[in-house]
Amino acid sequence: MMSGRGYNHYGGPRGGNNNRGRNFQNNNYGNRTSIQDSLVGQMQNANLNDNEKFLFANHFAVSLGKTEEVYDYALTFREEGQATTTGNVTGQTEGSEKVPNIKKKRLVCLLLNDTRFKGAIATDYVTRLISLHELDICSLPSEHSFDYYNEYEDRPDPNCKRYIITISKPTVVSFQNLLASLSQDRAREAPITFSEDDNVAAVRALNIIFSYPSYRECFPRQYPPEIPRMTTSNGHSFYGVVTQRNQETRHLPTATGEIFEYPRNHPGGLYSIPGFTRSIRTVVSACGNIDLNINTTTACFWQHGINGGNGVKIHEKVQDLIETWLGRPPNEDWRQLNAFLKGLPVRLLVPVDGIDPFNAVRGLDDIPPQYNDVCDMKHAAFQNTPGTVSQYYQQHHHWVPNRKIFVVKIGKKADNKYTTIPADLLEVLPGRANQNQDEKPAGAIRTPIANYNMITGTGLDTFYRGLPGGAQDFGLSLDRSMVRVSVDILSPPGLCYGRRLLVNEAECRSGTWTLRGVSSFASPARGKRWTCFEMSAGAGARTSDPGQLDTFRDSLGGAFGKYGMSNMIFVNPSFPHGDGNEWLDEHLLPDEFNIETIELQFQTIKTQLQRLKDKGIDLAVIILPMHHIGLYSAIKRAGDHDVGIATVCHYIRGRNPWQNEPQTPRKIWGPNYTPDCLANICMKINLKLDTNAANQILHDVPDEAGNMGETILTKRSMIIGIDVTHPGAGRVQDSPSVAACVGSVNPTFSQWPASLRPNVIDPPKDTDTKKKSKEDVETDRKKESKEEVVVLDDMIFERLRDYYERNSRVPDQLIIYRDGVSESQFSMCANVEYTRICDGINNLYKTFPAINDPKPKIVLICAVKRNQTRLFPDSDPNKQTQNPIIGPVRRQADNKNPLPGCLVTDRITYGHGQDFFLVSQRAIQGTARPTHYNILVNQPGYTLEQIAKTTHHLCYLFGRSARSVGVCPAIYYADLAADRARCYVRKYYNSEPVPRGQNQDSGLRYDLGQFRNCLNLHPNMAKTMFYI
Repeated sequence: MMSGRGYNHYGGPRGGNNNRGRNFQNNNYGNRTSIQDSLVGQMQNANLNDNEKFLFANHFAVSLGKTEEVYDYALTFREEGQATTTGNVTGQTEGSEKVPNIKKKRLVCLLLNDTRFKGAIATDYVTRLISLHELDICSLPSEHSFDYYNEYEDRPDPNCKRYIITISKPTVVSFQNLLASLSQDRAREAPITFSEDDNVAAVRALNIIFSYPSYRECFPRQYPPEIPRMTTSNGHSFYGVVTQRNQETRHLPTATGEIFEYPRNHPGGLYSIPGFTRSIRTVVSACGNIDLNINTTTACFWQHGINGGNGVKIHEKVQDLIETWLGRPPNEDWRQLNAFLKGLPVRLLVPVDGIDPFNAVRGLDDIPPQYNDVCDMKHAAFQNTPGTVSQYYQQHHHWVPNRKIFVVKIGKKADNKYTTIPADLLEVLPGRANQNQDEKPAGAIRTPIANYNMITGTGLDTFYRGLPGGAQDFGLSLDRSMVRVSVDILSPPGLCYGRRLLVNEAECRSGTWTLRGVSSFASPARGKRWTCFEMSAGAGARTSDPGQLDTFRDSLGGAFGKYGMSNMIFVNPSFPHGDGNEWLDEHLLPDEFNIETIELQFQTIKTQLQRLKDKGIDLAVIILPMHHIGLYSAIKRAGDHDVGIATVCHYIRGRNPWQNEPQTPRKIWGPNYTPDCLANICMKINLKLDTNAANQILHDVPDEAGNMGETILTKRSMIIGIDVTHPGAGRVQDSPSVAACVGSVNPTFSQWPASLRPNVIDPPKDTDTKKKSKEDVETDRKKESKEEVVVLDDMIFERLRDYYERNSRVPDQLIIYRDGVSESQFSMCANVEYTRICDGINNLYKTFPAINDPKPKIVLICAVKRNQTRLFPDSDPNKQTQNPIIGPVRRQADNKNPLPGCLVTDRITYGHGQDFFLVSQRAIQGTARPTHYNILVNQPGYTLEQIAKTTHHLCYLFGRSARSVGVCPAIYYADLAADRARCYVRKYYNSEPVPRGQNQDSGLRYDLGQFRNCLNLHPNMAKTMFYI
């Protein structure tokens, strides 16, 4: 299976499964300066020497050896008796869509037992088979039939289903043509005609070949099955699986590294396992480069059984998992346990009529849970099942009754019905990732040196080792040293706050500074009325210790004055509890969450915020008892959408007042009022309350032409950020994605109001989900997750109109940063979305015919945040201390990340001079992730260095932080705005059940008009940075 990386639309292939056109489509708006002409050749590959600044990238050079080509066979699947769609070369048919991937993988395992499929072969187990030589099959396409049985069965059942795998005629995939297309020297000798589709196929084949040795380890090879050594996420990322437990040392080794321990106060039942991800990368250079990009990853897995030796497997049952969760630490929060169990993949240990033996837990049967001898039996295959759960399983499966056994619900997500079953009749399937975790897996944050050692050790062995079926069988080899890349260091910008106070240059270069000497923000908000109170919800919620809220409120008021926010008038909220600053209401955190209780929660919050607004209050600082996304979303929806009052939420935390006495057991609970925390809160409030407010600004003085120093910024530049957020698995059916677009509106680039829109790709053909097949539901899901912004013209128009109405002029240029697209979608962005950007500009001139300013020129940049490239120092500690790129290293424990401003423009880029990697943040912990910026449109004809410097300088203007950030603020703000939109449409994105006793089909249904209304902000908030 291919990685999510696509094909470079300027002619260079990248790892991926989609094509990108080599040239932009013609557009009737303006003329584009050729990026190839304006940028290529500016920063060519250089011979590295010891005097150059360099780092190591986690790319490893691939050598093709004598292998010129391989054979690519498409695989299609169908159940016997179903018709196959012919002429499909992608490996997908109507029948294939109806065979789930888990069965396809099992069928391919059975297929590979045939002696004709031996030797140098590799497969992704779903769509393709790669072979070094032509397969020994008489005629192609060929069909292979199998009686289906899973790995837990030694033979097919007499009534089993029969499936057919069709192997297509092979496509010859040329590795040599791929390398020739990347070689500038060979292109100069003789023009090469090559197919982009062929090169995409070559990259895909290389990905499959390097993944195959680890993929084979994901399946048991014998019966009875032992736990496999590895597991995979879509064939891209691979993780070891716990197969043994050392009770004496508690060490749990896996094939990709030892699991990471969770702290003792973390609920049990989870493994945190390191793994590795891979992707073939291609670079245009003198001779062409093909690299394998290997990076570390970490994921949470449900605790499962182990191999007990002699072919015996020790099962881990769902009951065991629940008891582990409840016991570490002792915990009876049934709602959290219910959330923990949702989606747990299981295997039934007893056959239940009409129920797939491989299933998923949908949660506890009830909250709080009932005893199994009083819990009513429910069966998805039958309308009425009399009796209790205990009675049913005793009668039908000779289950030994035990009141301590929990009852859970099982059933596939696409089905509306479920079956109740005792938790000790379900086995936890091994190697299944838990997707419900919000926090980082334990051990996921590692130093650069730790990651370097993992990648060059176990990581390389994961994809290139002496096992059969790997790259060695195909004659390929892999350099075991990371690629060495030259690095340029960009200088930081000059920053200033109020009264022209400049930030120390050394602090700017380090990427972090303090506000201790700051007497005012650059442009502070003034004369606002504010209040502060604590939300409580009864005995279940943590409340502040006496006096803590008063101290926080007084300290925040003092901080306002410190930063120049004068005449900020505090208004007592006048609640009936305590001294009037505590809001106690049982509806804030109801015992049971359903449609009715959530609506009651929202109305309660809305009523109180409206009461505060009627008192003339502009800002409510709300202290919350815990981090609860439902409560937070209700506050933001009520404040931003319905009432029109700014809100800032702050969470209670525990701290030890006796820093020198850590053994003191009691903590003081209350809001955080340290100077740094108060400064952060003030930065947020300042930007929210005044549409002209600014915290820090660039010190560069514009010249007579309005240009700002070394960057491409001018007084009339407008910077725009675009992002899309998608609904998750718990959405209401047909709920669309939401697009967010932010745009700067002042010369200091400090105010970025936002536009939010439903991003409806195609209306569903059938709104009745009961009539839809599972395949239709999945098709709709893919449409909902499509990244293309279909309403971009309207959003660009709205942002430009806001700029025009504030400044009475049109910007002279638009610098647009697009977030959220993968490399395979660059062509869509450069062609389709660019056209919509132009349409938005044209709409502005049509709406305001009096505008005499010329149309703004466009710079369109795609930023890939979630790339797998990392930059490392030399592993030799002696050389680390001499490396100016990573800053001073005084002791072994120091973070060895690159300093902000590290710029890479060759060797690991596309090689066309149109993209760069930039580290703009000072990583406090873990390993810094460079952002990969790709220039798609460059009408003014700026150089690569100018665009890189501008991007780097903007990273120092993120308004709520005294440090540079890892992505341009336009992207950061668009991401925050999209995330805030999720709060407004939470009832659609996180569907809640109807109350017990009511018709289960009476839940919320998607309605586009109501969904769109949820995103319409109150007029008081529409032109503010409500999301910050």
